[in-house]
Amino acid sequence: MVYEFAGYRYEPERGLWGPKGEVPLRQLESRLLLVLLEADGRLVTKNEVVDAVWNGRAVSDDSIAQSIYRLRNAMPASGETQIIRTVYGAGFRVAVSIQKRDRQDASPQASRPFCRIDAKAILVSARELAGGRSPAQLRAAISAAMRALDLDPGYTSAWSALGEFRILPAARSLAPARESGAAAIAAAEAALELDADWAPALAVRGFVRALIEQDVCRGLADLDRSVSLKPRHWTARLLRGWAFVAAGHVEDAIADLRTAMEINPWAPWCGDPYAQYLWFAGRSEAAWQAAKESVARFPAADTIQLAASQIASSLGLHDEAIAAGRCAMQLAPDTPALHTALASALAFAGRREEALQLVRAIESSGRPLPAAGLAPAWLALGDRDRARAMLELSRAQGEPQFAYALYDPRLAELRGMMPAFAIAA
Repeated sequence: MVYEFAGYRYEPERGLWGPKGEVPLRQLESRLLLVLLEADGRLVTKNEVVDAVWNGRAVSDDSIAQSIYRLRNAMPASGETQIIRTVYGAGFRVAVSIQKRDRQDASPQASRPFCRIDAKAILVSARELAGGRSPAQLRAAISAAMRALDLDPGYTSAWSALGEFRILPAARSLAPARESGAAAIAAAEAALELDADWAPALAVRGFVRALIEQDVCRGLADLDRSVSLKPRHWTARLLRGWAFVAAGHVEDAIADLRTAMEINPWAPWCGDPYAQYLWFAGRSEAAWQAAKESVARFPAADTIQLAASQIASSLGLHDEAIAAGRCAMQLAPDTPALHTALASALAFAGRREEALQLVRAIESSGRPLPAAGLAPAWLALGDRDRARAMLELSRAQGEPQFAYALYDPRLAELRGMMPAFAIAA
């Protein structure tokens, strides 16, 4: 059964959605809402609520009141009408019109935003796995998202999440970038077939177009549309910042990262690009300060340690650069791209043999070559031709990090020799 009321839609198997999207409910409040909706505006006594929601167990008036309060807060109504009304001394009722229909009678368009509860639970787990970012965790996240889609092929959020998970191996040089990018776009476009205005999917497609396919104009068009549809989607801001760097709009990239950090101050993945973009803009001291602050706040974020190592190395702070590079490597022992900062730090510090040993280990790891990250190490080792070859390879592979290499102060002497994006913005 489907219940529609006051701009909300509730299905017992799929949950509650409102004007702004999905409304999370605890299981207790979900059962309470179903009891009230089934009554179709009729008064439901406190005893009926206890029997149906708490299975007749003894429950205090305060516990019932708290559940009503949480449910009422989850569904703010427009105007002065309160969706759930308390009739003091008697019980509760839904005070707005309710439309009921069998689910098979609902239009496909109306059903589209909802997902099976089991698929939703799996996607939550997939996101937790992706947050770890190790090769095994990313593989598991992708498998989990695909399982959620097996259960519910119309689950738009799962399609766009799968696109995000496909991007991450490319961004960390764990899988061929162009292959990962194609898979990410396929997932994003599956979401967009379900909802042409699905902002997270537009952000995924825009990132791949701008950074992997190196079509910055088309990529930014998708990312701009994503942000305009959902201005407080912090991930879209994060991805658009990277595309702004590719387009040469570094100050715009800094502004997007600031906004992303304001929207979600608990996201560790914003700290490193923010510091790096300040660095690219020539504000090295501010970049170093931002990197140190991010390291202090999120010491277990490997990419923050990598960024701190890169910035410190360019400032001649070799001990700090080596320490941060070692930390990045320890946090991501099976991700060779995260080892490139230490290789460069050792090379810039004059520790040639150690740097060469690490570079060779990275190049023989069996992972896609993190060419953009290796270019500074080869330059510091005195091999300009090898450094330039790494940059050519980075562009040819569609490495997202190639955009960073264009502005990396450690590569300044190669600036005039660098390849360009295939299509400039």
